[in-house]
Amino acid sequence: MQESEPPFAMLGGLNVALLAAPGSDAEALAAVRRGLEEQGVNVFVLSPGRPGTQPLPADQRIADADPMGFDGVVVVGGAEGVELLRAAPESLEFIREINRDHKPLGALGEGVLLLLDTGQAAGRQLCAPDAIAGELWRARARRANEPVCVQERWVTATGREALGAFEAAFQSLLEQRRRDGFASEADETPSSVGEDG
Repeated sequence: MQESEPPFAMLGGLNVALLAAPGSDAEALAAVRRGLEEQGVNVFVLSPGRPGTQPLPADQRIADADPMGFDGVVVVGGAEGVELLRAAPESLEFIREINRDHKPLGALGEGVLLLLDTGQAAGRQLCAPDAIAGELWRARARRANEPVCVQERWVTATGREALGAFEAAFQSLLEQRRRDGFASEADETPSSVGEDG
């Protein structure tokens, strides 16, 4: 029966960046990577440091990666890793570019802090661990009492305990991106195309 395409056909060829640093939640990183790869997604771990110089399976430095080549980004939790990412301006700029291009953004646990640091979270409803509730308030974001939240193209989760629902929600956003015809190969034109001028 050829009634529906298998998941591999739906997400095959999409590229997703996982932002991580030493101290990131290695179990969540591995689980998210495995879940996306099982759906045919090309996954790249990006880190502020050089690949191979740290105890992290990084594929490329964030500073060397072009956000236009990716269909989405996920930031995993892990307090130490998130602090290293927050201290690297290229991490925030990468996320801002993904958001400007209307691509899916995902954050688990403390990874939500990077979304807040971009200055683009005001007015959004986000899920986050109790420990960073004050940071959401300072960023003028609203905290939801759910393990996983989806608002527009953003998926946030309280932490690893919500991983299954988080993965399903993020993959759904990637499927929507594919249905809408926006794969990274097609994103070679600025997002302003179609506007007058």
